[in-house]
Amino acid sequence: MLLIDFRMMKIITLPVLALVATLAAACNAPASAGSASATAGGQAGTPAATPPMSEGAVIEVKVDGNGFTPSSVHAQLGKKLTLRFTRTSDETCAKQVDFPELGIKRDLPLNQPVDIDVPASSARTLGFQCGMGMFKGSVVIH
Repeated sequence: MLLIDFRMMKIITLPVLALVATLAAACNAPASAGSASATAGGQAGTPAATPPMSEGAVIEVKVDGNGFTPSSVHAQLGKKLTLRFTRTSDETCAKQVDFPELGIKRDLPLNQPVDIDVPASSARTLGFQCGMGMFKGSVVIH
């Protein structure tokens, strides 16, 4: 026989409902560049968007013990995009960034920005990762 302790359900249900309400509000709120996804070129991103690119957009990517933030970047086809990686912690294996498809691998010195120009001449998804391949991210060009 299944016994249900309604007090425990109430304790668990209320925080879950609060989390759902917060996530729903975040989906409807204007996006910010500090989230896990960013958009360049005016395309709607989930959950963050950067201002539309003119001649070239620079998107800041923080690198720390949690990997890359944002880990997904959206770019407009044919527009220049620069990703500016800044490693903010020594507590990470992400001391390099590697774009295997582009043959680009760069060291990420602590607290020093490293710019990487990403070609956006064709619609595709480009992957990037730390030097060990443990943290991954992507640039979606559309």
